[in-house]
Amino acid sequence: MLPSRHLRAAARQRSHRRPAIAGDACSSKPDVEVIWRNKAITAHMRAGRVPDAERLFDAMPRRSTSTYNAMLAGYAANGRLPLARALFRSIPSPDAFSYNTFLHSLAVSSSLADARALFEEMPVKDSVSYNVMISSHANHGLVSLSRHYFDLAPQKDAVSWNGMLAAYVRNGRIREARNLFDSRTEWDAISWNALMAGYVQWGQMAEALEMFNRMPQRDVVSWNTMVSGYARRGDMVEARRLFDAAPVRDVFTWTAVVSGYAQNGMLEEARRVFDAMPEKNAVSWNAMMAAYVQQRMMEEAKELFDVMPCRDVASWNTMLTGYAQAGMLEEARAIFDMMPQKDAVSWAAMLAAYSQGGFSEETLQLFKEMGRCGEWVNRSAFACVLSTCADIAALECGMQLHGRLIKAGYGVGCFVGNALLAMYFKCGNMEDARKAFEEMEEKDVISWNTMIAGYARHGFGTEALEVFDKMRTTSTKPDAITLVRFFVLERCLFKSIFVSGMLSSVFKYNNVDWVGVLAACSHSGLVEKGISYFYSMHCNFGVTAKPEHYTCMIDLLGRAGRLDEALNLMKDMPFEPDSTMWGALLGASRIHRNSELGRRAAEKVFELEPENAGMYVLLSNIYASYGKWRDADNMRTMMHERGVKKVPGFSWIEVQNKIHTFSVSDSMHPEKEDIYAFLEYLDIRMKKAGYVSATDMVLHDVEEEEKEHMLKYHSEKLAVAYGILKIPPGRPIRVIKNLRVCGDCHTAFKYISAIEGRLVILRDSNRFHHFRDGSCSCGDYW
Repeated sequence: MLPSRHLRAAARQRSHRRPAIAGDACSSKPDVEVIWRNKAITAHMRAGRVPDAERLFDAMPRRSTSTYNAMLAGYAANGRLPLARALFRSIPSPDAFSYNTFLHSLAVSSSLADARALFEEMPVKDSVSYNVMISSHANHGLVSLSRHYFDLAPQKDAVSWNGMLAAYVRNGRIREARNLFDSRTEWDAISWNALMAGYVQWGQMAEALEMFNRMPQRDVVSWNTMVSGYARRGDMVEARRLFDAAPVRDVFTWTAVVSGYAQNGMLEEARRVFDAMPEKNAVSWNAMMAAYVQQRMMEEAKELFDVMPCRDVASWNTMLTGYAQAGMLEEARAIFDMMPQKDAVSWAAMLAAYSQGGFSEETLQLFKEMGRCGEWVNRSAFACVLSTCADIAALECGMQLHGRLIKAGYGVGCFVGNALLAMYFKCGNMEDARKAFEEMEEKDVISWNTMIAGYARHGFGTEALEVFDKMRTTSTKPDAITLVRFFVLERCLFKSIFVSGMLSSVFKYNNVDWVGVLAACSHSGLVEKGISYFYSMHCNFGVTAKPEHYTCMIDLLGRAGRLDEALNLMKDMPFEPDSTMWGALLGASRIHRNSELGRRAAEKVFELEPENAGMYVLLSNIYASYGKWRDADNMRTMMHERGVKKVPGFSWIEVQNKIHTFSVSDSMHPEKEDIYAFLEYLDIRMKKAGYVSATDMVLHDVEEEEKEHMLKYHSEKLAVAYGILKIPPGRPIRVIKNLRVCGDCHTAFKYISAIEGRLVILRDSNRFHHFRDGSCSCGDYW
């Protein structure tokens, strides 16, 4: 196929080269050769062979208006609007078909302003012209304009009336559709079915049934509409009654019942109807197969898939999605690779499987492969890859995706736009998150919540509250999630929990809300406020405390060093403490160096969760911090004997669109010598500035000098050093760690940010830390 610029040039040349007009334009005698060539042009265009049609058109010594119309219709059908526009303007004597064809081409390409301009200049308008304007504006939700052209039409045919009725129905204006329907009596079965389907679509089954009972003549579509309507709403008794009463059934009637039973979890009934079907098509097979997939019955789905006589791309996609949702990624990839034909849904499903399974590298690689195959990238695919970029903090990759989103026209919508906001926040780029948010033409409550939560997680509560205040000036109403986050921010900023009584009148607190409030108090050190909120839950708001609320309180008291009170609270609970509660107490024991209580808490955790590696490590660390090396070694031995493995810590940083991963004392990086030399240089400068290594955090029985050496080469320090070496001054250093940052590294990064004059953004397993000018956004409370 010729490049588009060549096609445009060819079109310009054709506009100047006008062979004689033959046959229908200037002569009463038809030109047989021109008619034959016109048919050949039409055949080429229908097969998508645009260059072949153009060559034939260019070689014609004589052309008729029908010749131009064949080319015009072909360009329109193949999405070549610029060429259609140029050709239309070159037609010597355009007729009504020429105008209507180009008018339809403009309408389907969303060039409605141009379509309206062309409509106004048309010398003659027929019912086809008006019908194009009615349907095209309805398709874009411009129902009032559709009605305008409907009212203008001097003569209305059945297509006009049905088009206007469909415009109302499709856009949910059922009352106006009914008024139009009641304004005349000459409606055919298509019209009755359209209005009835509208009632069904918008959940007005009583009105749909009234239409159904009034119909002068029902066809199979009428019965199918009602059967599928009741089935989709879970009323299988009424759906089955109508199914049994239907005088005629086709494959769609049967499939509607199968789908209804399947969607309502009635697999045995669905299978009985499926097996009794006199005829099945791909939709029928897919419906039954989807029923098994929804119930995670992949073996049964596979058996059905293997015997299907008529697989289509939806059949393959159903199996692919089923395996992906069941976490069977190898099987999902096998299905994907075997597919004879893939569509955008196939690629998006496989991307989602990799992304949700944590296979970041495979997700990005598949996305690149998708681009090489020339497949159209839909919203779901973009959202999956953005989520992956967020998970691994691949900011540069995410920014490239942002550019592609804008070109594809998705960047201003909520679905992908919200994923874009989350990506920027998780990559620590709040400035671009704010810009993307402001550029979104559509914002829903998720958009606002993402902004509020993003700022809050970075520790920028003031900015989050500003977003909340701005939200209140829009038509978007805060939901429970918004208000919980607002409470959390209020707590972190030491403000009153009730904002002039405004929030208490908006919604009732539920368990999740109170968990957010108590957790915020725990992480902000607001002990007395947290205790007050805990006891006011039941007294003032009628919320009964659940285990998660008690866990927050145990964590709150434990962090504050009030270990006895935490223990007493556990004794007074109306249920037995679970492993999470004992784990919170164990963490507090380490903070406050209470080895005896830590041992007791750990023993309880081991009873409840013998494979919880974190608890073994935590107790071992408590012993080590006290110098009880034998006890610490015993814990490590116990882990080995029980097959419990500690999750290794590692950090990574993105530099020039490539992810660099580091482990403690990493020796694999190709530039390790430069990194270690720079760390030595930094260590000297930090010590001159007053930095002292926190050797008490080294949990091994070694000399003090060796402890300093071990602290110096933690994975996050290696990543930060590499970032300073490679990322130009003025740009932030963004590092991700899979575990919580250690206290020594946290202190070191404050010194490094001041010495190097760089902003260091660290995302650990708990929160974000912004190190700038010698301080951290967390206020040293994390």
